[in-house]
Amino acid sequence: MKQRCILIGFIVISLILIGFLAMRNKNIPDEILVGIEELNAFESKIALVENKIIDLTNPNDLIKITEFNELVKQVSFSNNVVYSFVSDSNKSEQQKRIAIYALRDLDFESYLNFFEKCLLLYQKKRLTDNIIMTVLSPGVNWNCSIIQNYKDKRVTRLLENNIEGMSEELKEVFKYTLSGEIWTSIEDEKRWSHEE
Repeated sequence: MKQRCILIGFIVISLILIGFLAMRNKNIPDEILVGIEELNAFESKIALVENKIIDLTNPNDLIKITEFNELVKQVSFSNNVVYSFVSDSNKSEQQKRIAIYALRDLDFESYLNFFEKCLLLYQKKRLTDNIIMTVLSPGVNWNCSIIQNYKDKRVTRLLENNIEGMSEELKEVFKYTLSGEIWTSIEDEKRWSHEE
């Protein structure tokens, strides 16, 4: 009888502990692909950048910030820390956008993989239209490799397979991306800025 009470007590304590851990990790991304120290260092730099930029009215102002350029170097080989960061529901839209802009030097393959993972988060309602737009079309001076490679079979397949789950606004953006119109617009904007 005593052993039975001890066993029941052990089970109850175990269940309470499991419940506590589950609640504590509620906002942590499904796939933690980076160490906690790396993620903390990344979060600290994002906070420093955010304090200096105040708002992202002109994202090009980020390039003038030393800590932002350090982030760009840090994530140029791996986007895991950015993915872990943007998938955390406790991070603000602005912080997530700063993290995405830091991917400006990421190669096409890695950027496409990052975009695909973000689409999965969007389907789970963990990312907004604004964040998906920032990844897909961040602007002239940023990583536009998906839009630039709109004829690539993987890009075409990814956009076509996900268009139905998007908001009406994103459906239009996906269609304009697939048609090449957004890339043409970016090229035109680059030409105009060089002519000035």
